[in-house]
Amino acid sequence: MALQAVLKVLQGAHGFNKACIVQHSHPKAVAFFFPGDQITAAGTSPQVMHLQEPKVQVTLMADKFLDCTVMGILPSRMEAGSACYDHFLHKTTQTGEPLGYQGSSLKACAQLCSLRAAAGLPPELPTILIGFSKGGVVLNQVVAELAVWASEREAIKDAATPSAAASAPANLKQFFETIQELHYLDAGLNCRGAYPTDPEAVSHLGRLATPPRFMLHGTPRQWEDRHRPWIRNEKDRFLALLGLAGLSMRQRLHFEGAKPSLLMHFQILQELRPTWDE
Repeated sequence: MALQAVLKVLQGAHGFNKACIVQHSHPKAVAFFFPGDQITAAGTSPQVMHLQEPKVQVTLMADKFLDCTVMGILPSRMEAGSACYDHFLHKTTQTGEPLGYQGSSLKACAQLCSLRAAAGLPPELPTILIGFSKGGVVLNQVVAELAVWASEREAIKDAATPSAAASAPANLKQFFETIQELHYLDAGLNCRGAYPTDPEAVSHLGRLATPPRFMLHGTPRQWEDRHRPWIRNEKDRFLALLGLAGLSMRQRLHFEGAKPSLLMHFQILQELRPTWDE
C-alpha cells in the first residue's frame, strides 16, 4: 500500500506550522522537507502546478528517502506566493527573504525540535534536512546554529554569562547531535544568501564529533542563471569552504546542457538521487 501524506497543524517553540507528513511504520530517520515559493502566474504549466503541491512534493521525498518519516514543513506564512519562514529565521523581509543568518538565536533548531516532538516522532532518530528552492534558507540558518553549537558546546558550565548553546535544553542538544545530512535542492533566491558563505561558521562545523554531510543538487535554472550570478558563486564558495573544513560534500547537476526552464526546477524533485556513493 502506498504511503499517504497527512496534513497536520503542529505547535512549535516559535509558533504553529502546518506539516505534511508521510509516516513510515519503522523509520530509521526523520527527513524534514522545506518547500519554496508557490507559482501563481497565469499560464503556468499543469506539470508545474502539480509538482508544487505540498502533498505531491512530500510523497516524492518519501519515495527518494526510503525508510524515513518525511515531514514537509510548510512556510509560516505566504505573501503573494512567497514562502516566509518566520518561525525559523532571525529576521526576514515582508516577502520572506532572509536578513542574515544569526546562529546564536538557535531559532530554527528549537522550532524543528519542538515540531518533531509535537508529531510524536522519536527524538533519537537521525535527522535529514532537505531544502527546495527558497526552502534552502532554513538549512542555511541551521548551518549557522550548528556552527554556534560546535564552537560553544564546550563552554565552561560556571561561566558568568552562559552561552546560548551551553544553556540550551537537553532535548535541543540531542537534536543537534542527530543532524546527519543536509540536501540543497536547486536552492536560490532573488537576493544574496542562497548558500552559506561565512568562512568562520563553516569552519566550526569541522569541530563536531560527527559532522553532517552536505549534498548540493542543482539545475541550469539556478546554477546557470545569468541574471542571478550570485547563486552559482555562493554555491561554489560554499563547496570550497566545506572542503577546507574537511567536511563530506557532493554536488550533482541535473539536466546538464538543457535550456533552463521553470519546469526543470520542479522536476528535480522527481529526478533527485540522494544516494551518496554514486
